[in-house]
Amino acid sequence: IQAAAWQEEMAQGEDMLYTRGRTYAEYLQTLTDTRAGSDNIVLEPRDAIFSDDAQARLDSVGGRDNVIVWESEHGSVAWQFTVNDPGMYKVIVDYYNLPGKGREIELACLVNESFPYDSLKKLTFFRVYEDEGPIQRDSRGNEIRPRQIEINTWQSSAFTDTDGLYNEPLEIW
Repeated sequence: IQAAAWQEEMAQGEDMLYTRGRTYAEYLQTLTDTRAGSDNIVLEPRDAIFSDDAQARLDSVGGRDNVIVWESEHGSVAWQFTVNDPGMYKVIVDYYNLPGKGREIELACLVNESFPYDSLKKLTFFRVYEDEGPIQRDSRGNEIRPRQIEINTWQSSAFTDTDGLYNEPLEIW
């Protein structure tokens, strides 16, 4: 499995030709067996394979040691592993949102060096925000919403469809 940085240039390139791939529904229809796999596979950061342009490293962040700190918007991080019990698997990512540029975190996931379906080409992981202070009122009594500030915190998120077409977490065979 390989996580790749989703680069804005991929979506806005002048010479880019978009070819629609397989939808998640079409992917599920191609499978003859959709039972859930029983393995609990944990991909350890120390086993990751970094591409040269990933600018990623193992470090401590947010109170956890030996985690991948990936500050670049380029490159990829890959893992090689064996699934002993074939079946459908949900992928859950633990992540810590480093201070960003106000955008959500976007990655892509390749399986065996390809995308089984289009939804894996752009996976979104959300940031957390909170009010900087209390709600204020102006001279007319109108509420003034406080500025939002980003909270850097650990989160767990399953792969989900960015377009919101599927309510359940995405699965991979």
